[in-house]
Amino acid sequence: MALFVAGMAVSSLGNLLTGVVWVAAAAIVMQGIHGAGLAVQDVAATTILQRTVPAAMQGRVFANLHGGIGVAAAAPYLGVACCCRRRRPGRR
Repeated sequence: MALFVAGMAVSSLGNLLTGVVWVAAAAIVMQGIHGAGLAVQDVAATTILQRTVPAAMQGRVFANLHGGIGVAAAAPYLGVACCCRRRRPGRR
């Protein structure tokens, strides 16, 4: 569990620092830190689920976990698409 929390912290720190740097090269480095945190977080989440979920239910749990991640990743794109459609020039 500590590894999962550490991965979240490193990932969040990378994103936070990307927003405050003023040089593109530094932003790239910060996104590298973000990616490293995501890798640790993914491994830790998988390990936690494998250790705590009964073997017969693991497929369902992993499907729900990764399905939820997919929905969360798609939601901003849908929001932007809705906003852009409403603001189309010449449309009333």
